[in-house]
Amino acid sequence: MVLVIIFPLYTAPIVQNIVAIINGAEKWERTFAIDFYILFSIEPWFYYVVFYLWTGFYMVYSLILLFSSEIHFYTMSLLVSIEFENLADEFGRFDYKYQDKEDFKKLIDQHNELLDIVDELNSLYRVPIFIKFLDSTVLICFSMLQFFSPDVLIVSTKIADIMNIIKFALYLNGSIMQIFLLCFYGQKITSANEKISENLMNGNWYEAADRKMVKDLHLVLLRSQRPVELQAYVFFGINMETFTYVISTAHSYFSCLNSIR
Repeated sequence: MVLVIIFPLYTAPIVQNIVAIINGAEKWERTFAIDFYILFSIEPWFYYVVFYLWTGFYMVYSLILLFSSEIHFYTMSLLVSIEFENLADEFGRFDYKYQDKEDFKKLIDQHNELLDIVDELNSLYRVPIFIKFLDSTVLICFSMLQFFSPDVLIVSTKIADIMNIIKFALYLNGSIMQIFLLCFYGQKITSANEKISENLMNGNWYEAADRKMVKDLHLVLLRSQRPVELQAYVFFGINMETFTYVISTAHSYFSCLNSIR
């Protein structure tokens, strides 16, 4: 995703200069993908090329730092959801007739550990994610407002105008993709936990030799039926329903602002 965002921005000055030279320009403009205040002359080709390459490294490094916390969130959410799914499969394969209570207790302990991990993820990310949702809703709204403005969508053969359209489209897509990935991985945890209760009900618990095991099963069933989800502070869960709501809200703001523009 980082390369998808950077590549069009990084190569835009090169494309613009090539097109300008084809159209008759005599000089390669010393431009960059992002604006810098440069304390030395970049007229020599060596300085320009070195500095241009450095800007690419700077852009990649900055975006990696920007997305590092989100990558950690995605990774942890994916691992937790996989563990929930594996645990659900183990509950589904559990033979209540021949396996004893100790084996079942190990599965219960694993379930409790996973629930504790979800609580830790919530305590770590609930505030930053809530801020991210608010921020992204506003960004999506204003990105749509800019992208669908007449100045951007006007048909033009100028390479600069085309690159601006691509930049706006990538920025809008990146803002939406951030929210989508957060909600997607949050939904995976919720869905994986729901699978536990389904597999418990489908097991042969009615053949259990130890009746205390059935009582333990009831407790696990009750816990697994309660929604287990990552939260954006205390206001809403992180799932695909929230993603739909965010996009709908951003579109409503866009429609309102666009009507009075």
